[in-house]
Amino acid sequence: METVKDQSGRECPVFHSFDPLEHTEQLADPGLALEGARADAPLFFMEKYGLWCMTRYEDVREAFRDSETYSNASTIRVPDVPPEYADKLAHFPVKHAQPAGLDAPEHTRIRKIAQQGFTQSMVRRFEPNMHEFANAAIDKFIADGTADIVTEFAEVIPMQIAALMLGASVEDVPKLRQWNRDSIDLMIETLEGQRMFDLCERMIEFDRFMRDLIAERKEQPTDDVLSLLVHAETEDGEPALSEGELIGLASVTLTAGTDTTGGLIGRMFYELLSDHSRWDEVLADRELITPAVEETLRMYGIVHTLLRTTTREVEVAGVTLPAGTPVLLQLDSANHDGARFEDAEKFDLHRPKAELADHLAFGKGTHFCIGAPFARPMAKIALETMLNRIPDLALADPGAAPQVFPSLFVGGLTSLEAVWDPKKD
Repeated sequence: METVKDQSGRECPVFHSFDPLEHTEQLADPGLALEGARADAPLFFMEKYGLWCMTRYEDVREAFRDSETYSNASTIRVPDVPPEYADKLAHFPVKHAQPAGLDAPEHTRIRKIAQQGFTQSMVRRFEPNMHEFANAAIDKFIADGTADIVTEFAEVIPMQIAALMLGASVEDVPKLRQWNRDSIDLMIETLEGQRMFDLCERMIEFDRFMRDLIAERKEQPTDDVLSLLVHAETEDGEPALSEGELIGLASVTLTAGTDTTGGLIGRMFYELLSDHSRWDEVLADRELITPAVEETLRMYGIVHTLLRTTTREVEVAGVTLPAGTPVLLQLDSANHDGARFEDAEKFDLHRPKAELADHLAFGKGTHFCIGAPFARPMAKIALETMLNRIPDLALADPGAAPQVFPSLFVGGLTSLEAVWDPKKD
C-alpha cells in the first residue's frame, strides 16, 4: 500500500489513481473507480484536498450511526458574507439552520420541526401537482421529437414543487432556480470579485423575497409547507423557528430538494436508456419503476460524498484518525461494495428488496435525508409519466458518455439529449 506523510509527518495510505476532478471520466461512476481502494486502501488520504476518504459500506454506515464521533458541523462549507454587504445580509441563507450541517441538540430541534413538512400526508398533498408538472413539461416538447431530458424535464418538476412548498408560485421558478444555483456555487466553488458581489445582491433579493412570503403566511396561512413551519410553536406557545431559520430551511428545500431530485431523475433516464433493454423492460412491467428508482440511487446517488469531522481519536480500517480529522463518507463507493451488494457493479432491476432498502444514498440514522419522502415519488411519477407519453424515448447519441457536473460532493447530469417519433403521440 502506497503512503505519503501528512503535515505532522505521519504515514498516510493513499490511492493516487482517484481524483474525479483531475480524471473527469471518473465522475460518471466514482464507485467503480474506487474498487481498488475498497480492497487495498479502504480509508485513504487525498493529499491534494487535505481530506480522508472512507470507502467501505460497513465503515460509512457506522459513521452515519456514530454522530457523536463524526460531527456534521463542517458539512456545509460556505464563506462569510463580504464586509461590503454585512449590513444587508447577516449570513448566506444556505449556511443557516441546515439540518445536514448541525449536530445535536440543535440538529434535533430543527429537524423535529422541519420534518413536519415532509410527512407522507404532505407528499400526498403534492402528488397531483407532480403529475400535473410532469405532463406540462412533456407538453412543451413532445411535438418536437427531441428534448434535453435534464434541463427540460428532470430539473423542472422538483423546482416547481419546491416553489409550491415554499408558498411561491410557478411564475417565481426562474428566480428560485437562480437562487438555487447561487447557493450551490457558494458550497462548491471559491467565488471572488464581481461574481461574489453579484451573488450577494441576488441573495439579498432572496432574503427579502422569503421575508415577504413569511409575513404573508403569518397573516394568511395556507396548506403549504412554509405555513406549517411559520406557525410551528414551542411548548410555551412561542414561534419555534426564527425568520432566519425559516429562510435557511427554505434555502435547503431549494438546494437539497431540487438539485438532488432533479439529478436522480436525469441519471435514472440515462441508465434506462443507455441500455434500452432496461427501458423496454420497465415499459412492459410498471412494477419495475420502484426498483429502477432505488437501483439508480444505489449505483449513482447524486450526493457523492458527505463531509464529517472526527470529534475524538478513532480507528477505521487499521488507520488511527485523531480528533479534528476531516473525512469524506464516499457514498458511491459504499453503495458499490461487493461485501454488501451482490454483483454490485451491475444495474439490476431485479435486485432483492433487502439490498435495495439498504443503500446509503439518503444516509442512515439521525441524518437520514429529510426530503426522501418527496424525492422517491417525484422520480417514480416522472418515469411513469414519460413511459405513458413517450414510450419510444431513446438517447440521441447512445454511445456518448454521461456529462456529469464536476464536483467531489454532488454530481447530476448536466444534459441528456433524447429523441422519439413525435407522430406516435
